[in-house]
Amino acid sequence: MTGTELEYLGLDIGSTTVKGVVAGESGGAVRSYIAPVSGDYAADIARARAELFPEGAPARIVATGYGRDLVHDADKTVSEISCHARGAHFLFPDARLVIDIGGQDVKAIRLGEGGRPLNFQMNDRCAAGTGRFLDVMAKALGVPVGELSALADGADACEVSEAGAIPASVEIESGAAVCPGESDSTSARKSGSPPVRISNMCAVFAESEVISLLSRGTPKSAIAAALIESAAERIATLAARVAQPSGAVPMERVVVFSGGGARNARLAKSVGDRLKCNHRIPADPELIGALGSAIVARTI
Repeated sequence: MTGTELEYLGLDIGSTTVKGVVAGESGGAVRSYIAPVSGDYAADIARARAELFPEGAPARIVATGYGRDLVHDADKTVSEISCHARGAHFLFPDARLVIDIGGQDVKAIRLGEGGRPLNFQMNDRCAAGTGRFLDVMAKALGVPVGELSALADGADACEVSEAGAIPASVEIESGAAVCPGESDSTSARKSGSPPVRISNMCAVFAESEVISLLSRGTPKSAIAAALIESAAERIATLAARVAQPSGAVPMERVVVFSGGGARNARLAKSVGDRLKCNHRIPADPELIGALGSAIVARTI
């Protein structure tokens, strides 16, 4: 607590990161915290508390995430579904769908009036389309996961043959595909349709597929684009099942992306395009669950 204003702490104890948000009495986040999970959740939670409250204590604490039951002094524990819904609605009141691309799962949450969750779906198999999947694929390509989207954007500038295959003379420079004759208008050009497809969404088999493509000289940018499109297709299919009975989100509706995977701008755009909707990515998408839990702490 600072001054006379009460402060409320929301903790999101995830599978890969610990997040914390402090909310004041009248507004949103006033401080935040995010750090990787060390393997010792008790120590991770203590560090988050010390960072966010070097002095004083929160008026109330609400915990969410996989490890929420480990926050022993929490006033309440709340599901991730409810917290992501509350956090997304706070930032984007017209949101009707939230897609959380977390470290170990993907959740699509349909919102009603006031941000009330009406329905949700989670990925039902392995790590397909999750942050973990993106991490593994980025390592296979030898780039930080945060650069995967930019790497894939390089594929858009790469011309392809009539058959849709990358020309044999493609050069790789600084991780991006540089295709000779790029300005030649007679060459076929495919924008938004990657010339390479990844058929496996299991992280283990997809990694093998990526290594095989690399061994055949396929540009990293084309592989990255294909990986993102494959993940986007799976996420969009999941989201369409909860969007509304017709399976489509009206254009005037807003889909909000949360979780670390939302930092992959190309992935979010591709999912949004497939759903034919407007999409929003918060400045700190990893903190939406913690923000939602802080808001719950303020209101209980």
